[in-house]
Amino acid sequence: YEELGALVVEVSFPNSQSELAQTAGHYCPQTLAKDLEKLRHEPQIWVTAMKPGMQEQIFEEVLQAIPGRKINRLKRGDVFEI
Repeated sequence: YEELGALVVEVSFPNSQSELAQTAGHYCPQTLAKDLEKLRHEPQIWVTAMKPGMQEQIFEEVLQAIPGRKINRLKRGDVFEI
């Protein structure tokens, strides 16, 4: 998908709950980082669906797992034009 301009991805659990994330079919920061390595380009990354009460921890872990990349936090009211 070399022309993929943006990727909106749920990261529902922190790394400490990676087994639960895998069982539930969701990302944690480390599994997202691993899958992003498979891409041949760097689309914009928009993170959403973080577990309530853990949003700050999860977002910080995403930033640490994917250094050097601009990571955006999707929030209510954000609009994308396709």
